[in-house]
Amino acid sequence: MAGKMQSKQSLTIARLRRLAPLALAIVALLVVRMYVRQVIELVRLRSWQSQLVSENAEIERDVAQLSFELERRDTEAWVVEQLHAMGLLAPEEVRVRAIPVTAAVPVTPTPPSPSRVSEVIEGTAFFRNETWNAWKALLLDDPSPGSGGLAPPSGP
Repeated sequence: MAGKMQSKQSLTIARLRRLAPLALAIVALLVVRMYVRQVIELVRLRSWQSQLVSENAEIERDVAQLSFELERRDTEAWVVEQLHAMGLLAPEEVRVRAIPVTAAVPVTPTPPSPSRVSEVIEGTAFFRNETWNAWKALLLDDPSPGSGGLAPPSGP
C-alpha cells in the first residue's frame, strides 16, 4: 500500500511539473491579453479626450463670438443701422430715443403763477428797467406801482 501511495504521489508531482508551465503560460497570456486591452482602451480614451478638448475650444470661441454679437446688437448704432438697411429710416433721418419719465417727475408740470414769475424776474438786474416793467404790465395785465406810467391802456 505504501508503494501504491508513493507511486500515486510521484505521478501527481510529475503531472504537476508538466502542467505548471502550461498553467503559467495560460495565466501569462491572460495577463498580456488584459494589458493589451487596457492599452487599446487608453489610446481610444486619449484620442477621445483630444477630440473633446478641440470641441470645447471651438465652443468657447463660438460663445465669445456670440457674446460680442449680443453686445453689438444691444447698441443704438446697430438698431439705426438695421433700420436704414430695412428702409424703415431714410439715410438723412436720425432716430430719437424716448427717455421714460420716472415717478418722481410729475407728468404735467404746473405752470408757475404770474406773481412767482414776477418775483424771479425782478430778482435779476437785467429786468430792472422801465421798458421791462411796461412789457410785464402789458403781458401780465398787472400794472405795478413802479412802472413809470407805462401801464397798458385800459379797455374802451
